[in-house]
Order: sequence, then structure tokens, then C-alpha cells
Amino acid sequence: MKLYFKNFINLTDEPLEYIKSLKEKFNPKVYHLTDGDYESELDSHLHYGKGSFPLKDLLGFVPDDAMVTNEAKREKFDEVVTDSNRFRSL
Repeated sequence: MKLYFKNFINLTDEPLEYIKSLKEKFNPKVYHLTDGDYESELDSHLHYGKGSFPLKDLLGFVPDDAMVTNEAKREKFDEVVTDSNRFRSL
């Protein structure tokens, strides 16, 4: 089971509670995470720290044994390194 956080941000007035309930119900092993505009319905795939997603809160749902994929758009390798460093700082 995979959980795409952005798919659930705009479905409810309480997206973090909704995501928590889905996590508890389905127990996903892979989480797709990117930053983005928390108020927008568009999935912009921004680099970590470039949007308004509550990344620390979202990462709090991820179990230690789960995988997280970085869904940010990238054009250069240094963007991968920057995102990796930002992710580790969360």
C-alpha cells in the first residue's frame, strides 16, 4: 500500500486527521512526499522547504520501517542533494 499525502490534503477540513485515519486503516509501507501549496488543489511537486506543507507533521505519520520517495521535480543532480539534506533536517 502506498500513501500519496497530497491526494488527501484538500479532501477535508482536517487533512492531517484524515491522513492519520488512512494510515491506521491501511498501514502503508511506502509514502510519497513532496512539498507544495497547502491551500491549493494543484499538486506542484515543490522541493522540500519551498512550499507550505507541514512536512514535520506528515513525516510523523511515517513508521521507521517505511520507505519515503521524494516526488519533487528535479532537473539537476544538486537538487537531489539539496532535497536529501533538507529531508534529513526535518
